[in-house]
Amino acid sequence: MAGALDDMVSGREQLVMPGKLGMRPLLERIAALQEKAEAQPAKASAYPDGLTQREIEGIRLVAAGKMEREIGEELFISINTAGDQVRNILNKTDSANG
Repeated sequence: MAGALDDMVSGREQLVMPGKLGMRPLLERIAALQEKAEAQPAKASAYPDGLTQREIEGIRLVAAGKMEREIGEELFISINTAGDQVRNILNKTDSANG
């Protein structure tokens, strides 16, 4: 019991528990997938500054002089989401709003 508690506290429970339940093939598959994921280089963003395609759509609207409400309407998102998107764009591009 103490060993299981130590594993849980250290964050290893997700790998220990399947072994205790006789799920060795699952553990092996998880390990193989984790190795494969770690071996692959991180994909570079297709857009500058790590922007997403959706943020690029937002930039185009900002550049056209649209306000957050108009951006939200055009992209079919709420005004709050549009505001978050504009803030994310400004942060990622190290720009100021003003």
